This record gives sequence, structure tokens and C-alpha cells, in this order.
Amino acid sequence: MVIAVGALMDRRIHEQWVQLATHVLRARSTPNCCVSNERLEVAAERDAQSLVSPAYRLLIADNFARDGHFADAARAYDAAVDRSQAVSSLPGSLDPTVCALSHKAHALALDGSVTSAIQTFSDLGRFPSRAKQAFLQAGLLAKKKAAT
Repeated sequence: MVIAVGALMDRRIHEQWVQLATHVLRARSTPNCCVSNERLEVAAERDAQSLVSPAYRLLIADNFARDGHFADAARAYDAAVDRSQAVSSLPGSLDPTVCALSHKAHALALDGSVTSAIQTFSDLGRFPSRAKQAFLQAGLLAKKKAAT
């Protein structure tokens, strides 16, 4: 999703994208990659209707998850879903909602919020391309929860 967006943006946004992506990759080589979230947040709000706004939101959420802030990541994935649904110019093949829901479910599971993770996997099951895997993951988590 993130790479495909690059081909659909104007020159200014493309340059900003490359600069921010480089900043995020550098930050991810450190113990606290969430330091890049402030710059991503500014860019996501500045270009709120741009194709890159949902991608910035996904990067923010992924940074929280990488740093082990799973509850913050889940909230940030919700913001990515909201943004992806608000951007009307996204091509149908670039729906970051699926990615955000999948990552959110895994973050919730890692946080120990099993019921919320199961619900998120169920939400992901609405997307035909991900339904089988989502329902499998929800079932595995339910089985694990029942065993404890």
C-alpha cells in the first residue's frame, strides 16, 4: 500500500513522502521510533485529504506497536481507518483499512486485549480477501482465551 501510493502523488507531496519515510526508517533503527510520530502527525494533518494521509497514520500506529505501546497503537490504527475512509480519492486497490485492522488486531492481542482483538479480526472478516485468515485468527485467540 505504502509503495503504491508514491506513484499517485504530486511532486511536493512526493518529496515530503520520501523525506518522512527516510526519517521514519532512521528512527526505527533506534529504541524509540515513536520520536518520528510528531512529524508524521503534522504531515497527516497538513495534507488530510491527500492519498498519503492514511499511510502516515499507519506509520504512526506501526511506530507505537514497534515500541510496545500497543494500546496507543490500537487507537492510532483506528485513526488510520478513519482517515482511509475519509479520503475519497483513494483507488479501490489501495484500501489501507484492511492493513490497519489487521495490525490493530495483532497489537491488541499482544497487549492482552484478547476480546478486542477477536472483535477486530471479526471486523476484518468483512473484507473477502482477508476473511478466512481473519476468522482463523479470531478462532485461535478465542480457543486460547477459553483454555486460560
